[in-house]
Amino acid sequence: MPVRLSALTLVVPYTGPCGRTSGEWLVVACYALAAVLLLRTRPGHRLPRARAAVWSVVVLLVLGRALARNYSSDGIVGCWAMLRGTWAQIQINLDLVEALYGWVCVAAVGAVLAAHRSASLVGLVLLVPALFQPVAWLLSPATHDCSSAFGLVAWPHLIAGALALLAARLPGRGGPGTAPEPEPAQPHAP
Repeated sequence: MPVRLSALTLVVPYTGPCGRTSGEWLVVACYALAAVLLLRTRPGHRLPRARAAVWSVVVLLVLGRALARNYSSDGIVGCWAMLRGTWAQIQINLDLVEALYGWVCVAAVGAVLAAHRSASLVGLVLLVPALFQPVAWLLSPATHDCSSAFGLVAWPHLIAGALALLAARLPGRGGPGTAPEPEPAQPHAP
C-alpha cells in the first residue's frame, strides 16, 4: 500500500534535502483552474444562501489551518506520527501542499463549483490531509507523541471535508445555467 501511495510524490510538490523540488505544476494548475472557474461564473446566477455559507466555512477552515501552519514559530500545527520511509515522504509532500496553500486552492475550486455535484469531490480530497496521519500511524510501525491518536487528525480539514460532502445534500441547485434566485420585494416609497 505505501508503494501505491508514493505515486503522490510524482505530482505533489516537495523539497528534498538538497533543495530540489518536483511537482510544482500541480500547484500552478490548481491556481489556474480556480482562476478560470472564477472568471466563468456569471453575476445574476446565485448560489442558495445555505450552500454559500457552508462553502464559505469550508474555505475559511482550510485557510485558517494553512495560516496557522505558515505563521507558527516552527511551521508545525498539532502533533505528528514519527513516520519513516515512504510514509514520511508522502507526509512531507502533503505538508508542502499545505504550506503552498494548495488545500486552500482545492477548497476555493469547490466553492466555485458548489452548485454542481462535482463539488462533493472536494470533500473527498480534503479528507486526505485530514486522515493521512492516523491512517499512516495505524498501518505502519510508527509512534506518536500526541496525548491520544485523535491528535493526529487534522480536524479543520476533516470538518471542511465533511461539510463539503454534506453541502451537496442541501436543497436548491443554483449556479451557471440556472435561473437566479428571486430578489426580495422592495417596499415602494410613498
